[in-house]
Amino acid sequence: MGSGGVALSALQFARAAGARVYVTVRNNAAGEALVRRGAAGYVNSMTEHDWGDAIYALSKGVDKVVDSVGVSILAQALAALAPGGEIATLGLFDATGGPLDGYALLGKQARIRGVAVGSEAMHRDLVRHVETHDIHPVIDRRIDFLEAPAAYMAQTAGGLFGKVVIELG
Repeated sequence: MGSGGVALSALQFARAAGARVYVTVRNNAAGEALVRRGAAGYVNSMTEHDWGDAIYALSKGVDKVVDSVGVSILAQALAALAPGGEIATLGLFDATGGPLDGYALLGKQARIRGVAVGSEAMHRDLVRHVETHDIHPVIDRRIDFLEAPAAYMAQTAGGLFGKVVIELG
């Protein structure tokens, strides 16, 4: 979901594992940039308000949705899922949402999993995956340590394509 650091990392990890990835974006330029980085396709959620249905139609249903936004998008994420799929929720930008559609959840036999921090073994597996596939974070911008408040403002302003880095020295 989107083109921030978490979304780009998820795209990189999934592509390295051989997955076909579909993304949601708020502008077509970001969508095209993500396709150049390996996404199979994208849906602009600003113009396609039922983006879950649009992702489903594009992909024939996805096996996993990485939700970096929050629970408010669960209904759309469920719509995007293939039967038996999973929503991995790790976003807390929007922790409020409407009631969950039990029929959609049961009808798809979906799983919703809250994700926080993994185990030490999972971390080792992740490091091995990153090293094996030579994965590097996508950097949106670098900001000198003396200008650190600007980095935090950039992070909260949205519209990023990758990570904001505060450089020391």
